[in-house]
Amino acid sequence: MRSNKPKKALRRRGKSFLFAARGIAFAVKTQPNFCFHLLAILLVTEFGLLYHLEKGQWGLLVVFFCLIPALELINTALEGVVDLASPDYHPLAKAAKDCAAGAVLVAALGAVAAAVFLFGDPARLSIALGIFVTTPWMWCLLAAELIAAVVILLLPGKQSEHATPFFRKKHDKKEP
Repeated sequence: MRSNKPKKALRRRGKSFLFAARGIAFAVKTQPNFCFHLLAILLVTEFGLLYHLEKGQWGLLVVFFCLIPALELINTALEGVVDLASPDYHPLAKAAKDCAAGAVLVAALGAVAAAVFLFGDPARLSIALGIFVTTPWMWCLLAAELIAAVVILLLPGKQSEHATPFFRKKHDKKEP
């Protein structure tokens, strides 16, 4: 008689990947910043290909390509848990959400700093930009990406009671 344990374990593992994919899909649907980071990853990848980055440089980019969306997912999860635990305004809830958002900001600023070092060689930058300027289909791709960026920036993000008052919708309650 054969055991079903390996099949059950495989099924459980498959379900855990499905749940993770659902979390990513939720972030794509509800978090404009998450989508903005994905678009930035696409743009940096395209530019890295034009720039002819080396393996180690790609490795550094991949770390940031994973770190920033992962922190956005953690930030989204923390916001949801805080909203459930503290539906009314509380300064500690706001501080927790601000700290999680700050973690994303620190990683994003680190990625920008790394990009300055990676793409800072004027000679290579000139060659990459020359390739871009002389390739018509790249202009079309850039136009589509810029349209996507504008759409993402115009998407309304979800608001919570703990949002900074400046960003809260007018009909939301104010801080006490």
